Amino acid sequence: MSGDRRNSSNHVETDGGLGPQVPAVYLDGPTALPPLHSVLHDVRVLIDTIGYLGIVVIDFSAFSGIELEFGPAVYNKVVRGIADACRRLSGTVLSDGDLMCVMAPFGEQIVLFMEGPRRKGEPDPRDLEHVVEQIWEALAPEVAAIVAPFGSKQTIRLGSSLLLTNVMFQPERLIYHGIEEARQMALDFERRTAARARTRLRDILVKRSLFLEFQPVVDMGTSGVFGYEALVRGPANLGMRSPESLFRLARTAHLSGELLRACVDQTYLSLGGLPSSSNLFMNITPALLYDPQFTRTVSGDSGAELPPTRVVVELAEWAAVRNFELVSEQFEHIRRLGVRLAIDDMGAGHSSLKHLIDLKPDFLKLDMSLIRDVDKDATKRAVIAGLMTFCRNTGAVLVAEGVEQAGERDALAELGVQLAQGFWFARPAREFWQPPR
Repeated sequence: MSGDRRNSSNHVETDGGLGPQVPAVYLDGPTALPPLHSVLHDVRVLIDTIGYLGIVVIDFSAFSGIELEFGPAVYNKVVRGIADACRRLSGTVLSDGDLMCVMAPFGEQIVLFMEGPRRKGEPDPRDLEHVVEQIWEALAPEVAAIVAPFGSKQTIRLGSSLLLTNVMFQPERLIYHGIEEARQMALDFERRTAARARTRLRDILVKRSLFLEFQPVVDMGTSGVFGYEALVRGPANLGMRSPESLFRLARTAHLSGELLRACVDQTYLSLGGLPSSSNLFMNITPALLYDPQFTRTVSGDSGAELPPTRVVVELAEWAAVRNFELVSEQFEHIRRLGVRLAIDDMGAGHSSLKHLIDLKPDFLKLDMSLIRDVDKDATKRAVIAGLMTFCRNTGAVLVAEGVEQAGERDALAELGVQLAQGFWFARPAREFWQPPR
């Protein structure tokens, strides 16, 4: 709402920025957004001025289980985080004149009213769909980060409707009708998103629009490069440059296996210039161990020039191991050829002591949450010291991921951690980084 003044108790007094002054309202507690009824006047002004209205509903009811498990205070904090993420859309995806409100007090839907077209020309439903995609690409990663600490794998749902003026309906009824249409579309969001994801990802795979960047794994004792982790990248103009966004899209589209195979193929095609003494760290899921083509590739039977003794496969932290015995048996075939195994992101995701006992990894890669400020946190140092003892007794090697500060590097070196990677040493790049001489 334009021209508002906020005072105590979430109370907002409007100064009539659009049309006659409307009564003072209270903001919704969890979202700190005005309720729908308090913005209806401004919505009517919008639709009367431009003759139509774009409506987007952001539904986060999928997270209601967080309240049941962690209580209302935690849930309200999650809801406020989602609302704050929506506010940050202003000035980018959203225009200054767009209106944002909550559907109902303590509700689980945020409603956006668009002040006008984002592109020149007559109103077009496809234009509104484009805005919805932009909102999704901006919000989905933020919301995923907000709910991740509570174990939620759900996501927001979006729906939209394009509302045209109709003299046969009262304006308020027309607005509520448009909102309900958008809410119904949101219920079908997963199916529509999966269909779009399959189309976009298949296009990426067919056109081979993937490329690789490599981040060095540094030997803390010699400052030399022990190996490089291969990190897949997608088309930046589609908002899918990071591995996280690519694999989130793949899981939505049920194409994770196809994407992983493409990543392996692209990795081996990108190894020109890899120093002859360096190892390759490559992320996989347990399912890929059952792929004959993957086995042929890492064993060298498919013509790959990289010997298996220089390959380290990392079990991705988001991939749950459901049968450790089967995975261990399947891995033994390529382990006999010299391929080594790393457990990625120890301390996060699905990684557990069961990984260590049953899979007998050659490398343990510590999650960056254990590394951050390790020089200032005695508890983290104690955990790492315990894992160092495990490694000394089993022959495994500890790798610290996400090292960004000199203090972190020094604390890890003092604990005896042999290998590390992170921005302190080098950022991922297409070229193979070498330490300065």
